[in-house]
Amino acid sequence: MLDRSSTNDATKRERELAQYLLAREAGSNPSAKGMADATMHTFARLNERLNDVIGSAGFEALVKRALHLAQKDYPYLGGVVGEIQGDTFQLPGLNAIVEGRDIEDVRNGLATMLGAFFWLLVTFVGDRLFWRFIQGVWPDITPEETGFSAEEKQG
Repeated sequence: MLDRSSTNDATKRERELAQYLLAREAGSNPSAKGMADATMHTFARLNERLNDVIGSAGFEALVKRALHLAQKDYPYLGGVVGEIQGDTFQLPGLNAIVEGRDIEDVRNGLATMLGAFFWLLVTFVGDRLFWRFIQGVWPDITPEETGFSAEEKQG
């Protein structure tokens, strides 16, 4: 089992990618509600892309684990559930928990959750395949503009 410090260290670049994507998805609505909407939209897009590879149960399991990891630093995320509803992925409870919360806290918490999801996915598929998934959803971004190094680690 990973301890908190190793999870935070391991997810730094993934968290930065998450911050980049959430800011991009939020666009001109950087409010707490806008960040929640951007997070839901981002996860829905990722689910569409990854469904054929890991299935809806696999996707849901990764999101639940990411939520668990992020709750260590952002306990309010305990009020969020990640689940498939029909053909779409939903995050019930997300809008309610961000309401009235400080925007920086929301931005950091949601980026930590998405970053943990990315870190888990990289753990399973490696950097290069992970980046192919990301570019399948956002084909116009590059690792360089997001600060994400897509080089496989040499062991």
